[in-house]
Amino acid sequence: MEPAMFDEFVQRVGPRIQKQNTYYMRQALPPGLNLAITLRFLAPGDRYPNIMYSFRVARNTISRIIREVCQVIVEECKDEVTIIPTTPEECAPIKEVFRNRWNIPRAVGALNGKHVAIRKPAKNDSLYHNYKGFFFVVLVVFVGGNHKFLWVDVGAYETFRLIPHQV
Repeated sequence: MEPAMFDEFVQRVGPRIQKQNTYYMRQALPPGLNLAITLRFLAPGDRYPNIMYSFRVARNTISRIIREVCQVIVEECKDEVTIIPTTPEECAPIKEVFRNRWNIPRAVGALNGKHVAIRKPAKNDSLYHNYKGFFFVVLVVFVGGNHKFLWVDVGAYETFRLIPHQV
């Protein structure tokens, strides 16, 4: 992420993730650090120990920060998210962006997924356990050529199957 884009995003979500300093306790972490921790977790998929040593922030604080910042990001950006196109007319502008900007003809989006590590659930724990030995939920994202989210799914315990659709 470019520094200017990061600064703009901190200005947007910063007031909502800023905590107050307490008189007897430590000073609150700045919003830019909270956002950087969250993005470091989401983008490259770093695990808590790596983030903990990179930012010098405790593991329990990292888990709270990520949960709170993700919720604020969703609330802040939900009005900018578009509905996934279903007709050829709705797909035409997205195809145009992919062809002109990325030189990929006939693409209507980019799909990616990630296993997000979680604590062991109380029930049905085998459903959320993967072959790498940790518990997870699946995050799947579909974006357009201008990096705009078209569809997001979080919380599934297994990857979904796409049904081919001719557009």
